[in-house]
Amino acid sequence: MSTAVVIIVPYILIKLPVDYFTHKKNIGIINKLDFPYNHILTGLKNGAGIVLVSFGILLLFIPGQGLVTIFTGIMLMNFPGKRKLELYIVGKKPVLKSINWIRQKAGKEKISNIYCN
Repeated sequence: MSTAVVIIVPYILIKLPVDYFTHKKNIGIINKLDFPYNHILTGLKNGAGIVLVSFGILLLFIPGQGLVTIFTGIMLMNFPGKRKLELYIVGKKPVLKSINWIRQKAGKEKISNIYCN
């Protein structure tokens, strides 16, 4: 499981558009799909998010990037107030620094502009 997290978390963070956090609202590609595909993919995405958040909590007590894993899991899930929570978490310097470090290693542009209310 830890090997999967080491692969999945960086992959998701690398694939993020550089302007992902610059807007108050985020409309994902899944919302544009037809029924039942949007519901199936949303269920899979939420399930993956729950697994990542759970594993991230475990990583808080053992060596690993627990906060970044929890953050990635939250990004995958759908729930009321999610966007506000995402912007709050990514606004924390250690989290943003970790995300940008991963993106820099992959040759991607750093995330710098974050929407602030």
